[in-house]
Amino acid sequence: MIAGDGAYFMHGHEVHTAVEYQAPVTFVVFNNNAHGMCVTREQVYYSGEYSFNRFRAAEIGAGVAAMFPDLPAWTARTLTEFENALEKTRAIPGPAFIELQCDPDEIPPFAPFLKEPLA
Repeated sequence: MIAGDGAYFMHGHEVHTAVEYQAPVTFVVFNNNAHGMCVTREQVYYSGEYSFNRFRAAEIGAGVAAMFPDLPAWTARTLTEFENALEKTRAIPGPAFIELQCDPDEIPPFAPFLKEPLA
């Protein structure tokens, strides 16, 4: 399951169900501490530091680990840390959780936001 932090926080209860039934699912939550697409729109369509969509840091991986002590959970801050955590999930028969911390200022490859069209 792949979700952004905003989408994950809308519900997030799927983790509880997966833990309860030992479902073989890996949750990957991209955490940029922001409503990322809204920040991108602010960068593209407004000038300056306008933003109502950035938030204080949330340690989602640590929070999930505290709520579910038996759930393997990692926080990755680099591509290498993410790859290592993802590799560890292969040996886990039940659920696992990875928080991937990322930069809210990185503009995603979403065609309307790109200066040059995709090939």
